[in-house]
Amino acid sequence: MIPPELTAQIQLMLDGELTVGDLATLEAELLENAESREVFRRMAWLHSDLEVVHAGQKAIANAGIVPIKRIMIRQRKRI
Repeated sequence: MIPPELTAQIQLMLDGELTVGDLATLEAELLENAESREVFRRMAWLHSDLEVVHAGQKAIANAGIVPIKRIMIRQRKRI
């Protein structure tokens, strides 16, 4: 059975906000309970995927992409 506070502890750990004592408790739970390990794995994958998506969105926002309509308007003005 999964402890009710498990997901909150995992989220705090993934965010780097879990205390040393709580980290030891989480580690013990993960070592003892296969179901808890599966929850941890899924949350870690989700956390990682969300970080990748966020980094991609940030890169696109900072890329200075010019909309094609603006390019076409500039080209028409030159002709």
